[in-house]
Amino acid sequence: MAGWWDIEDAALQTQLATFGEPVLVFFAGAPPEGFATRGVFVAPFATSDLNLTRELSNQAPWLGVRVFELPNQALPRQGDTLAVRGLQWEVTDIVPDESGHAKLRLFQLGPWQPTPLPPLAAAPAP
Repeated sequence: MAGWWDIEDAALQTQLATFGEPVLVFFAGAPPEGFATRGVFVAPFATSDLNLTRELSNQAPWLGVRVFELPNQALPRQGDTLAVRGLQWEVTDIVPDESGHAKLRLFQLGPWQPTPLPPLAAAPAP
C-alpha cells in the first residue's frame, strides 16, 4: 500500500510530466556544463503598495523541482545559478518540504527583461 508521501510524489511527477520545462542547474564547484533536469517554472505578477502614488510591480519567479532528480539528491544552494527559458537565474531562497520536493525562489541575472512565455509543444490551431 502506498503511503502519503508516495502519493504526493506521484502527483508531482505528473505535474512535471505535464508542466515541466528543461532546466540547467549550475552547482557551485560542479562541472561548468551544468546538470540537465526539469522543473515547473512560474513567474507570477506581483505588486507592492508602498504608500506611494504608484504601485511597484515585478515578476516573482520560482521553480518547483523534484530533489530525487538532482545529482546526489542535493538541493541547490543560495547563489547557485540555473538556466530556464533562455535566461540565467540565481537561486535566492530554497523551500524544501518533507516529500523530496523543493521550491526555488529565483532572481534574474543580467539585464532585466520580462520572463519569456514557455515554448508551445505544437502550433495552436488557427
